[in-house]
Amino acid sequence: MLLVIPITGPVILGMMKTYAGYLGGLLKVGNKEGESITLELIGLILHIFYSLNCIDLPEFFEDHMNEWMTYYKALLELNYNSESLRKCKTRVIKVVTLYSEKYASDFKNYLPSFFTLIYNQIEQTSMEPEYDKVVCLSNNSLWQIF
Repeated sequence: MLLVIPITGPVILGMMKTYAGYLGGLLKVGNKEGESITLELIGLILHIFYSLNCIDLPEFFEDHMNEWMTYYKALLELNYNSESLRKCKTRVIKVVTLYSEKYASDFKNYLPSFFTLIYNQIEQTSMEPEYDKVVCLSNNSLWQIF
């Protein structure tokens, strides 16, 4: 793991930056197909990020936490209905839960803003079964934060 992070960390952060910028452009022009594909790619980055951080907090991710959390907050702030976005939000909430449980001392400055975003996510989510995973993870995250 120690050999993988210094090489892959900057690459996936660069990919996140690129796809987040690309997503912003797609949202402006209303390209739904492009949005969906880009969100699927961001979802894969989120999955990789979680996998690389679930055992220990690697130094690269600790050093670049502000960048990562800025992108994650932006994803939670997006306000439209799509399955790809819902999956991304679920993965972001999973990351927030991981960080609030395992890396609380490093993550404490981010907690208030994520608490607000996750709480807003719960309030805006309908009672449809497709949202169960988002709401369940959100409720667990809120309990972990406080």
